[in-house]
Amino acid sequence: MNFKKKTILTVAIAMLLANFTAYASPLSDRLSNQKQQLKQTQDTYNEVMKQLNQTESSIQKMDNQMQDLMFQIEDSKKTINKTQADIKNTELDIKKSEEELHKEQELFNKRVRVMYMNGNVSYLNLLLGSKSMSDFIVRIDGISKVLEFDKKTMKQIKEKQAEVVNKKTVLVNENKRLESLQQANKGKLSELETKKASRENLIKQLQADKNKYSTQIAAYNSQIASTVSQMNRVASRGSIGGSSTSRGGNSTSKGGSGTSSGPSYSGDDSSSFGDSSIVEYAENFLGVPYVLGGNTPSGFDCSGFTKYVFAHFGINLERRASEQACQGTPVSRGDLQPGDLVFFGDPVYHVGIYIGGGSFIHAPVPGDVVKISSLRWMDYSMARRVR
Repeated sequence: MNFKKKTILTVAIAMLLANFTAYASPLSDRLSNQKQQLKQTQDTYNEVMKQLNQTESSIQKMDNQMQDLMFQIEDSKKTINKTQADIKNTELDIKKSEEELHKEQELFNKRVRVMYMNGNVSYLNLLLGSKSMSDFIVRIDGISKVLEFDKKTMKQIKEKQAEVVNKKTVLVNENKRLESLQQANKGKLSELETKKASRENLIKQLQADKNKYSTQIAAYNSQIASTVSQMNRVASRGSIGGSSTSRGGNSTSKGGSGTSSGPSYSGDDSSSFGDSSIVEYAENFLGVPYVLGGNTPSGFDCSGFTKYVFAHFGINLERRASEQACQGTPVSRGDLQPGDLVFFGDPVYHVGIYIGGGSFIHAPVPGDVVKISSLRWMDYSMARRVR
């Protein structure tokens, strides 16, 4: 009788194991397939993020170049205006010198007349009117002195006139050069704007891809969690459930690691230190649109944003990112604290404010807004502490 019961029990266990194996095998295959799909999607997502970062960096570099051109155009405009004003003043000086020359000629004629008599008289008449040889010599000497003085005066006026005319020529040529440079800079600015528009369209597409793959990653993680849960339930009904549960537990761990699209920067950033007031104030402007050359809450570019934020605390930053990179004291990446300025590119073309945890707040690119980003995807180059 005991033998019969043992036989029945053995057959029941065998059937149960067979059913469990038959059911568990498809779940295991499904989990493996889901993990593979998750990894492929994560790899694609990482590649999209890499392209997105590279494209944003190229736009930030172009914006930096455009800002340089805008400053040059503005400076050239001021110089052109000054040069044109100098040309007008020089033309007035030329006219004045001509008038002086004309007046000097008239003065000469008057001097000759009043030396000896009233009325018109020529040098010849003056000489012929001599009463003696000594009078003749005196008259010749007098006329010579007048002529010499007049000649010297005339020469000075003509030299001054020539100098002024030459100055006008130099100014006119300089004005032409500046206007030519102005047009060239405007042409470069227009070319950069066209290239930037193309990059902005690419960013829109990459942002859409990023959102798509991010959604897929979340879906695969959800599916993996569901599959693991089913495997655990099946395992709990089996006679070797302990072993199966352990295996399912390991699968859960692997699935969990798959949810991350990559490790973020987690250096010793001393996030509990730094100046949280700067970060808190900067976060008031989250969502403000990016505007090239913008430095007010109606619109910021990267350096305009940092300059505005730090000015609130009485700290005067230079206007451009490359200039801000020379202020304060250098900070290593491992010693970053909230409120530090972080810079990107070599030479520097972008700047933001570190907030801790490997993230920073910045005004990124046209079409975007002031937001928080991870240093992981950025072309980080250096940091400065200016507080």
